[in-house]
Amino acid sequence: MAQGRERRSTRTVPGALALLATLTTAAWGQAEPSGGVSGGPEPSASSEPPAAGTPSALPTASAPVSPPGAAPSTAVPGPSSAPPLARASAPSWSEQYARARAKLVAGQFEAAARDFQQLAARAPGASERSLALELGQLAQGWHTQRLVLREGQADDAARASGERSIDELATLYVNATLFGLGTGVWVASQSGANSPAGVIAPMLAFGGLLPGAIALVDHRHPLRYGLPQALVSGMYIGLSEGIVWTGWNQASVNYEDEWSAKTNASVIWGSAAAGALAGGITATVTDVTPGQVSFVSSGALWGGLVAGLGVAALHADDHAQDDAALLSAAIGMNLGVVGTMIAARPVSPSIARVRFLDLGGLGGGVLAGGLYLAVADREVDGRALAGLTSLGVAGGLGLAWWLTGSLAKDHGRAPVAEAASARLWPSVYSLKGGGGLGVGGVF
Repeated sequence: MAQGRERRSTRTVPGALALLATLTTAAWGQAEPSGGVSGGPEPSASSEPPAAGTPSALPTASAPVSPPGAAPSTAVPGPSSAPPLARASAPSWSEQYARARAKLVAGQFEAAARDFQQLAARAPGASERSLALELGQLAQGWHTQRLVLREGQADDAARASGERSIDELATLYVNATLFGLGTGVWVASQSGANSPAGVIAPMLAFGGLLPGAIALVDHRHPLRYGLPQALVSGMYIGLSEGIVWTGWNQASVNYEDEWSAKTNASVIWGSAAAGALAGGITATVTDVTPGQVSFVSSGALWGGLVAGLGVAALHADDHAQDDAALLSAAIGMNLGVVGTMIAARPVSPSIARVRFLDLGGLGGGVLAGGLYLAVADREVDGRALAGLTSLGVAGGLGLAWWLTGSLAKDHGRAPVAEAASARLWPSVYSLKGGGGLGVGGVF
């Protein structure tokens, strides 16, 4: 399928083939003899054979005229009854046309345009010449615009229909299972279970219940495109918020004012559930893509990590360092969510680009922190380690952003204006007993 504009341009080829079939049938129907033999001089031995593709209305030595009153001959004419030139030229042109058309279908537009031009110059008839010119102009137009053919992807059909992709659904099943297992742990903590069965039983129950419920809903009414990834991304944003704010509360208050284990579990689980719910509502009321919502969750993750590690590196008071770092991480996480939500629609990254960005952030942090640990040996400074890791994460994200700038965007079902790039050209061709007008182009 031709990418972008060329996807619709491929409709020209079936139309040209239909034109060929119609014009060829009409040409041969008009060239058919009327049934009688008109009088005329006998052809001389030195007369040239008829032109290729033009049936002769005169008797020849290989097709004698029956005497008056004689029974019509039932003998089948031999191979020599057809003009030698027609037998030699028509199959050759057809074979070369088939090869040129194969190049067009394979995406070799420049070579196909050159071959069609040559075919048009020595076409055996007006319809063949018109067809070769039409396809040659089409191939040349695609080559001029540097269009390419690519194999259709699984997400292409999902975007076109507005339904979730298989990748989205698989990701949702995996994370629904993980959330179900976490829900079982939360239930066990609230119920005060003190045996393995009391912990494992709710984990298994919820771990199987949630994916099954999703499968049932999706089977009856397929989820919207972007909704599964919005649920997953919202869940991880809420989970991160719950962990960071719980950690900050525990670090900033006195020991006797710290939350209990049940409260901590409820805050973390409730934040994850609220995040998933918020993501689902957002994807239901607005059109989002998997890349956009994943971009927002990555902004929350890396914004919180860079801010938290950066403040930890700059804070000189070791007693208040964890308080300031966790609070900065929470603020940076929310700023990352807001910033990426604003930029998500203009950027419209694909899910693949977001994964490359995550890889860049992870690789940059591991590389910078690992190199420092290797050089410092046993004299590790925690503040220096935090600062270099933060800079490594930021640098890795920036490098990945630059390297992935050429990746295709995912606009979902949003229409893309292409009217300014449409190209049209007229076609004029002759037919036996008249002529024809046509229009070709790339739109």
